[in-house]
Amino acid sequence: MNSVRTMKPVKILILIPDLEDSGSEERIEHRLALELGPSDHRLSLIPSESSIHHVLLSFERLSAVDMLPIISDRIRSDEQEFSARLQMGFLDNYEVVLGAPAGEKLFQFRNGVIQLLPSTPPELTSGEVQGFFISVRNTFRAQLRSMCLLRE
Repeated sequence: MNSVRTMKPVKILILIPDLEDSGSEERIEHRLALELGPSDHRLSLIPSESSIHHVLLSFERLSAVDMLPIISDRIRSDEQEFSARLQMGFLDNYEVVLGAPAGEKLFQFRNGVIQLLPSTPPELTSGEVQGFFISVRNTFRAQLRSMCLLRE
C-alpha cells in the first residue's frame, strides 16, 4: 500500500539551458508537452555576464511523487535525443527542488513567502525567478483546492 507521502501531488518543473540550435528549444518544449501535458507557466531568463539563457517551465498536470523516477527517465531520454542537459524538478506546497527525484532544495515557502537556500545557484535568485515560483505555487494551491486536497 502506498503511503500518503508517495501519493502527494507535485508540479513538475523543467529547466532548459541555452542551446546552440535555436530551433531545439521549441522542439524540446513540444516534446515535453507531449510527455507531461501543456505547460502552464514559462519564464525565459535573459542571460547576464555570469549566466546563460535558461527557460523555466511548469506543467499543468500534477504528478505523484512516486512517479518522479519514471518521469526523470523520460527526461534523460530527451536529453540524449536533443543533446541538452535538462534539469527536472518539482514544486510542492513547501519547497522547490531541482535535479529531482533526489535533487537539491532551492527554495522554501514559509508563511507564503519564498526563502532562498544556500544551494540556490545565483542565476536563479532574481526577483523574476522568485515571482515565477510564487505564481506556480499559487496555481498549484488552486489545483489542490479544486481537488479538495487543500482548505483555505
